[in-house]
Amino acid sequence: MSPSPSESLAALFAQPSAAFRGKPFWSWNGELDREELLRQVHVFKDMGMGGFFMHSRTGLRTEYLGEKWFEFINACADEAGRLGMEAWLYDEDRWPSGSAGGLATEDHRFRMKVLRCAVVEGTSNTQHPTSNIQWPERAQFVAAFVARVEGLAFTDCEGLGYGEMPADDRQVLIFTTETMPGHSFYNGFTYLDTLQRAATEHFLAITHERYHARCGERLGHTIRGIFTDEPHHGTVMCENNENRAAREQRWTTPWTETLWEDFQRAWGYDLRAHLPELFLQPEGRRVSQVKWHYMELLQRMFLENWARPLHAWCQRHGMQLTGHVLHEDSLVAQAVPGGSAMRYYEHMDVPGVDVLALHNRNFWIVKQLASAARQLGKKWMLSELYGCTGWQLDFAGHKRIGAWQALLGINVRCHHLSWVTMSGEAKRDYPASIHFQSAWWRQYAAVEDYFARLHVVLQRGAPVCDVLVVNPVESTWAQIHPGWAQWLGALDPELEKIERTYRDVFAWLSAAHVDFDYGDEDHLARLGAVETGSGEPLLRLGAMTYRVAIVAGLLTIRSSTLRLLREFARAGGAVIFAGDAPPFVDALSSPEASALAAESHAVALAEAALVERVRAHSRTPLRLDAGSLEAARELLCQLRRDGDSWFCVVINTSEKEWRRGVRIHFAADGEVEEWEPATGARYRQSFTIGDGALSWSTDLPPLGERIFVINPRCDPALAERAPFTDGESVPLEGPFAYELEEPNVCVLDFAEYQLGTDALQPALEILQLDGHLRAQLGVEPRSGVMLQPWAAAKLPAPDFTPVPLRLRFRFNALALTPVELLIEKPESFRITLNGQAVEIPSDTAWFIDPCFRRVPLPALRLGGNEIVIETAFTPDTEIEAIYLLGAFGVSLDGEHPRLTTLPALLEARDITEQGLPFYSGKITYRLPLASGSAAQLDLGRFGGAVARVRAPDAADGPLVAWPPYRAEIGAAHSEMLCEIWLTRRNTFGPLHLT
Repeated sequence: MSPSPSESLAALFAQPSAAFRGKPFWSWNGELDREELLRQVHVFKDMGMGGFFMHSRTGLRTEYLGEKWFEFINACADEAGRLGMEAWLYDEDRWPSGSAGGLATEDHRFRMKVLRCAVVEGTSNTQHPTSNIQWPERAQFVAAFVARVEGLAFTDCEGLGYGEMPADDRQVLIFTTETMPGHSFYNGFTYLDTLQRAATEHFLAITHERYHARCGERLGHTIRGIFTDEPHHGTVMCENNENRAAREQRWTTPWTETLWEDFQRAWGYDLRAHLPELFLQPEGRRVSQVKWHYMELLQRMFLENWARPLHAWCQRHGMQLTGHVLHEDSLVAQAVPGGSAMRYYEHMDVPGVDVLALHNRNFWIVKQLASAARQLGKKWMLSELYGCTGWQLDFAGHKRIGAWQALLGINVRCHHLSWVTMSGEAKRDYPASIHFQSAWWRQYAAVEDYFARLHVVLQRGAPVCDVLVVNPVESTWAQIHPGWAQWLGALDPELEKIERTYRDVFAWLSAAHVDFDYGDEDHLARLGAVETGSGEPLLRLGAMTYRVAIVAGLLTIRSSTLRLLREFARAGGAVIFAGDAPPFVDALSSPEASALAAESHAVALAEAALVERVRAHSRTPLRLDAGSLEAARELLCQLRRDGDSWFCVVINTSEKEWRRGVRIHFAADGEVEEWEPATGARYRQSFTIGDGALSWSTDLPPLGERIFVINPRCDPALAERAPFTDGESVPLEGPFAYELEEPNVCVLDFAEYQLGTDALQPALEILQLDGHLRAQLGVEPRSGVMLQPWAAAKLPAPDFTPVPLRLRFRFNALALTPVELLIEKPESFRITLNGQAVEIPSDTAWFIDPCFRRVPLPALRLGGNEIVIETAFTPDTEIEAIYLLGAFGVSLDGEHPRLTTLPALLEARDITEQGLPFYSGKITYRLPLASGSAAQLDLGRFGGAVARVRAPDAADGPLVAWPPYRAEIGAAHSEMLCEIWLTRRNTFGPLHLT
């Protein structure tokens, strides 16, 4: 007999499959080795991962898309298949997708191009670039005009012929086209013209077709799909403050050879005659249909000429397409390089977003993704997460970043980043490495188990959601101008108002625990309809239907959206205009939206007014009473239904505050279970019945969650969950006996240096020294945007004579103990300690990463010691810190560390002040206990990634990974072990930018 659906779900919840487990970016960032790659596949399996994306990153030495590349791709895919994991491709060398590491843009025809506006002043005007009139080459020239320009406003505009001089003191506007200059990040070439279909086909031939030829039947099977990363159509008049040239990008916008013809065909007029209005504001008018038409055309061209061909190729070859576009953090951020992110999701099988950093709670962008996925019938949603968090990110940080995304719909977690190697520059590519280099990697399966169980529940059935919010992104399109945006946000105060309303509406509905979807206006035009067959009017958008539609924060609305909303309102549907109705329709001044607002539901743009009106028409059966509005804002809720079963998930997003006594009211019949994602346990939840609703209370710790399953009947074998109680607090007085799992570390990252026959120079920090030497010798600096080693190897050898280099690292020894040197590529150096040659064994062991080799050192001497390393400096030389390993303590005296004895005991405070400033492994504290009574150990917030409490004779124990940082202690023991796995920040920094 096959199990019932609920039994099948419970079994999957207990042991989630690989599909629900994370798939990190596996950074192929050095000289690749088949056996090492296969070893690391098994590491991912042990970490609880469900697969990986094989991703070329900075530092790659094995030729990208070369013979060895495909050999290793296939070997790793085959090993993943044997282990029940998913292997995925990544379609680029580094990012953004499209250039194929420069291979696709060697041909000038396929390089990205821009349209530039130059305002040449007849009088002094500091708001625009000034110069004498210098006419461009005829091939670059598009059009010229004379006009009076004040700020962004222009008047008295007339055309001007090429080379013609103005007859008065009006400014001259010259429009030209340019090809993107080459850059080392694209290995000397450029990004792709993604508005051009031929360029995309060229990219597919170089990249995807080679995978098809070399990976064969693996595609669509052991290789599940391919990731496309941050494609874009070029930035629209966006300011970047890095340097003057970057600031001048505000005067450029995307262009391709067919733009004029495509614009004429789409809108019936010649854009070239209206170029001043594209960049500036006629008579100071902010909203322009020319701007809106241009942005809409860019969106269409980007989708038709880039997104559709990629998706079509994957569909033909049985591959799933995933990834994300550049950028999503705000409406303006996505409009600048790509238009509407929601429209792109239609052309991906597993659409995704990129959520960077620890404190980036841009809930609305994940909500956009989930909305489009629901409407388009896509079950899987990806997030590239944990990027820009640093070595110090702990397990609580992993939960803080990932849990709210999971609740909003993310069920494919792409961890950024898991390195193949830490060699050279690779170690600075957005750490931490979520891989074997981190001391906590063997404990990480607990994190994956937690998230996989969340995904299992949150993908079950269908969302209970009947509210639609019209997405206001196109209201930003109609207002583009030079400097309207900077990087990830709006600079223009009027545009920031739209962003603020967008965020507020999310926050208000979320705090009321009313689920909603965003609706893109293009999707509404193509996939929207009004249905009345069920006896009540419903607004259909693809696979979803809604009872309520909200218009808030729009400055312009499409006429097609208005027609659909008018039909819905006249059928009896609830159309709510919050705040002012849009004064523009299709970016032209119009009273139509105001007229519809007057005949439907108009409310103030205020939380209470909007929520009250929405609740009057929405039929969600769930209500949460959090006790206060502050608490309600911290709680996110998701309700799903699968037949007779309901799934309610509540997450406390606060990392500090408990939310106690949260009352849940659910208007349905049944019984309630609670499912615990951290352990897979299931419990019976007691409840009361009144006013047609089930009611129960729950407590949520900081970053805590509760999963409630409402079935007609619950499993009678389940017990109730024991309530959390606060007992009497008794401090444990240290100091404590302890053990270190790894040798202690002393970082040596200041070196005196001698280049050639120059005198010995004062010490510099090692990376400053590397940059200084490269600048002195005229060698390209190392950085994340440097020329890839695999690409540099294909170029003619540089005309460079190796220069002798001598580095001297100094330290003091106040106690003597055997010491090892940890160094990268020891065979490349002549090494001496206090003038004595250091013998390098033929087979050195490694520590933390195979790039770091352990070299035994001769005996130190009391007092001053120096390690000298000598080499012949070439452009391929990588100057890096070196490290001492041993059973010593470390104290700091400026840039000169001192080796001391290890402390006999450790106090429960900062270890960097107790002889361990650079230690980053596991510490085991021995905690004496009063025997005879069970208790809880409250660790508080500790400076490690994760902890575990266990008895001395036990091999395992409960992990303490996130709040509340507490563990049960049995009564039978007089001592417990508290193990804390640190992050690698103490070793790899930042150490000086404190």
